[in-house]
Amino acid sequence: MRKIILSVFLISLFTSCATTLKITDQMVQPIIDAQLAEIEESIETGAPMAIWWCDDERFPKEPGEKEHITTISYWIQGYIEEKFVRLNKYDVVSRTQLDKIFREQEFQYSGHVDEQTMVSICKIFGAKYMIVPRITQIETFNIQVLNSETGKIIYTSNTAFKENQRIGK
Repeated sequence: MRKIILSVFLISLFTSCATTLKITDQMVQPIIDAQLAEIEESIETGAPMAIWWCDDERFPKEPGEKEHITTISYWIQGYIEEKFVRLNKYDVVSRTQLDKIFREQEFQYSGHVDEQTMVSICKIFGAKYMIVPRITQIETFNIQVLNSETGKIIYTSNTAFKENQRIGK
């Protein structure tokens, strides 16, 4: 009986590990570039914006962890920040500054940070827009733009990594 349970456990472990897609910057870059071009049309020139960390939801969060940051999600956040800074059309608040505000305000979070909290942080910083990228559990790239003045989502897009196809807009 122990051998059967151990066998089932090992098979499920290896199967779950094998199904996690290895996402590379070469897969992500064209997706992000297309989405950022659309976002650029949605945001007025000169608008102050902040870019949130890219949460990789494919992996479980540790207790007290706000987002699960992986190598690729860290790269995504940096790439988005760099693209908007290089456009020289927006006032981009760096993630480092957002973290500083987090510590100064002593926000206490467990698990996922909700949209209202992100909107509040934007307001503290004077950022009108918050760009929120994430890698979902179903291995899609999702990006949203929140208006901190209204709290509304003004842009959202999901793209599958495997086929590089848009799921919805």
